[in-house]
Amino acid sequence: MKPKNALIASLTGTVIVALCCFTPILVILLGAVGLSAIVGYLDYVLLPALGILVALTLLSYFRYRKSHRKNVNRRKNMSEECCSKTQNSWKGNCPVNGMKGRTVKTITLKSLLKPKALETLNSQTNYFFCDSIDCPVVYFNEHGQTFIVDEIKVPVFPKAQGGQVPVCYCFNWTRDRIGQEIQQTNHSTAESSIRTHIQAGRCGCEVNNPQGSCCLANVRKQSKTYL
Repeated sequence: MKPKNALIASLTGTVIVALCCFTPILVILLGAVGLSAIVGYLDYVLLPALGILVALTLLSYFRYRKSHRKNVNRRKNMSEECCSKTQNSWKGNCPVNGMKGRTVKTITLKSLLKPKALETLNSQTNYFFCDSIDCPVVYFNEHGQTFIVDEIKVPVFPKAQGGQVPVCYCFNWTRDRIGQEIQQTNHSTAESSIRTHIQAGRCGCEVNNPQGSCCLANVRKQSKTYL
């Protein structure tokens, strides 16, 4: 039984037995059905039962608290990185600048490549993201195929430098939006807002963010440039 259900059941039992112990409800019911003779023995049954149920209620409560803390920590960890951990493994070198690239899933390329570029996608190979600012390559594979910034549907952070470039693609936190909020309020709500959406299951980094991974690190880094 789930900790929450166990707590509800034991608490309900405790309340019922307590009512039977400290109110005349059970005495009246037994009298109504002709069992008044056993009323004198009720204390021998009800009081131990009440003690057992109170103990079970306390045990269920502590189990529920432990389970609740685990769930809170799990959601917190999920909010740190909303996408697969495999997205963060570094391997493969960009054929243009030789820098290491980060693995991206094919679904990211399928979502963000322009039609002409998508026609040349090789779904049987591994693709990597090159995050070097001065390199035009966005994606490359192990065979040397590349897709450059002009072949992507959206401006690519951090390569594109405009203020309207999204840092968070799912919820449209652009450089300008982050900077303007900090200038007006001296702090940023971008990260906390994005975390709320992640916990609600609204994140879609794999199909919205060219990096194919969680944007929180980028948002945090970008926010610091304005503080």
